[in-house]
Amino acid sequence: MAGVYAHRLRHTCAVSYLRNGGDALSLQRLLAHSSLEMVRRYVNLADGDLVARHRQASPGDRFAEWVKPTNGRRRLR
Repeated sequence: MAGVYAHRLRHTCAVSYLRNGGDALSLQRLLAHSSLEMVRRYVNLADGDLVARHRQASPGDRFAEWVKPTNGRRRLR
């Protein structure tokens, strides 16, 4: 297969680890990096998912869905 090599597999696994809830410090140890500088690159790639996760889980963003008008007044369901 063209374009498949060990570094790409390592990179993909690192980003997937972070996307699935892994933390940067344990990833650093798993990858045997001496500093967090290289791990920061993986974190930056996974940060794109952070906005989507926040929208999905944030009670503040979903508050309007919980409030339903009744008789001209708003009540919590």
